[in-house]
Amino acid sequence: MKRSRNFAMIFAGGYLGLLVAACEKPLQVRQLPAAKQAVEVEPEEAIQRREFDRLLQLLQADRPSEAQKGFAQFVVSYPKSRLTDDAYYQLGLIHMQGKRFQEAVKAFQTNIERFPTADTVALSKYQYGVAYYRLNAIEQALPLLETVKLRRLPDEFRLSFLELLRRGYQQTEEKNKLVVVDLELLEIKPTSSELQDEVLRLINEDLQSETVERLVSRRGDDFPSGYMLMRLARDYFQQGHFNRAKDRLRTFLTRFRDRGKPHEQTKAAEILYDRLQRLDQVRANRIGILLPLSGGYAKVGRRILNGVLLASEIFSEYTNDTDELQLIIGDTASTEAGAQAAIDELVLDQQVIGVMGPVLKKTSLVAAKAADLYRVPMVVMSQDEEVAQTSPFIFQNCLRKSDQVESLARFLVEDMQVKRLAMLYPQHNYGEEMFWLMWRALQRYPEVQVVGVESYEKDDDDFGDEIRRLVGLFYLRPRSHELCGEKEQQDCFERSELPPIVDFEALFIPDAAEKVRQIAPALSYYGVRGVQLFGGNLWHTQQLLEKDTVAYMQGAIFVDGFYPDSPEPAVRSFVERYRQTFKEEPDILSAQAFDTMKILLQAKQQGRLEQRGQLKRFLQRVSTYQGATGMTAFQKSGAARRQIYYFMVDGRKIRPLIQ
Repeated sequence: MKRSRNFAMIFAGGYLGLLVAACEKPLQVRQLPAAKQAVEVEPEEAIQRREFDRLLQLLQADRPSEAQKGFAQFVVSYPKSRLTDDAYYQLGLIHMQGKRFQEAVKAFQTNIERFPTADTVALSKYQYGVAYYRLNAIEQALPLLETVKLRRLPDEFRLSFLELLRRGYQQTEEKNKLVVVDLELLEIKPTSSELQDEVLRLINEDLQSETVERLVSRRGDDFPSGYMLMRLARDYFQQGHFNRAKDRLRTFLTRFRDRGKPHEQTKAAEILYDRLQRLDQVRANRIGILLPLSGGYAKVGRRILNGVLLASEIFSEYTNDTDELQLIIGDTASTEAGAQAAIDELVLDQQVIGVMGPVLKKTSLVAAKAADLYRVPMVVMSQDEEVAQTSPFIFQNCLRKSDQVESLARFLVEDMQVKRLAMLYPQHNYGEEMFWLMWRALQRYPEVQVVGVESYEKDDDDFGDEIRRLVGLFYLRPRSHELCGEKEQQDCFERSELPPIVDFEALFIPDAAEKVRQIAPALSYYGVRGVQLFGGNLWHTQQLLEKDTVAYMQGAIFVDGFYPDSPEPAVRSFVERYRQTFKEEPDILSAQAFDTMKILLQAKQQGRLEQRGQLKRFLQRVSTYQGATGMTAFQKSGAARRQIYYFMVDGRKIRPLIQ
């Protein structure tokens, strides 16, 4: 039933923005389209026409109830009339005016389904959506609203229709569709700051690159094409698609800078384009050092830097392009944002051939991702397992937690023949990770039983409850049979001394030495004696030997990756030089940094190093480096295979166990 669409409607406005006001306007008579005003009509059609005109006059006289009844009868009496679709539409509008939105939905839906080609269908779909909006269920109308062709709506309805769609997509969070509607609205309201802000937020935060790419091809130089080009350039840059990034930046600069059109992103585009141009440029004599030299871990960064300086024996400002080795120091400020900014500076601006550091997990992961993006070899000193798995460009030279735990498990089971052990660990990241690593390591030894596990809060300084639970002194009632006869009172055992059940030969405590010193006397107090205590390299400190607790630590075993009293010439040389230079004792961090820097220097000394790929291949071949921490070799995973030292508390000394 296709007819002319040139007609005026009863409601001269939409329902969004002015939805409430529109619903309360007095009804207006709608003139029929010219196609429905035939000069010569059949008698039946003339009757229908006169009845329809009468109902319109009722609306004009503000008698909507009578008009509603009349139109309801009309669609029943004349189901195939050329005016029936208009009658359903008028019924829907009358229900909308009376705020009977469910009835309005039914009227509009009937019109849409029965007369799909009628000229009232587009408006019926729109009003159908408005009704659902008023029912707070706009999402139910969106599939139908999306079938409306904007050109089929009268001009005065297009703005409110688009606003209706916008509200719907905001509620359903369909960001790809929302931005398209926003851009259409901007064609009508080009100065709307609300629309512009929403579009920019969608472009910068919510949309996928593919969606932005489709949009930018349609916008020409109009808003927000510049912002979309910059978003794409940054995305491609971060994904490692550098040629695509440069292409989008060239388009931006051509459209705006070269044509003299001001844009707030022009400077950023120039900077990023310049960085990309220099990405493949390498200064082979520059090595980047990425450390936490400020922030909460500045002391750690300083010890590592000491090792680096001792190994390099130089520290010169970068001033020219000579062959002299230059160390370019970057400060992560102990933060992820600092790490990102520092590695960008080292690679894109200083053009280093490789990077050493960082040491913290959070900053190492950020830097490793960037190094992979830039294809720059980097040797990190973070203990965390996942860092080396980030990229083939990432190497890891440190004593990892898994190395410690696996070595301890092997020593206890194979060398000490331990069959039953327990674990007491702190509830923080290090303690929990070490606990689970030990649990998994022991799965390789089916003959070993873990007979007890307890944990404590990281800030605890009283471990009585945890120890009593570990040895059967906390829940006493199940042990009443040991001291109480059947006829004795039920609580007799609570007044009696029960011995601890120490059914384990060894106890794993993955915490710092300060905590272990507090735990060891408490174990003795509750009768846990003659048990082998063992832990990781955080125990390697003189705190274990302090006079008030050293008696409880006798025989305790731990592992570490650095033995400063080793008779090995490489170790002795490092320790002596470090003490003389910095007037303090070296630790494993400074020793690992020393070895890492020496390995990087070897790469430069053994051949002309010009490209980052050459440095990466050299590191992959390192297999017999002998340094301050013993033997080091990089495995296929990028993690170093390192020498592990075993230590025992013996009297008032920490002595190595010869393996």
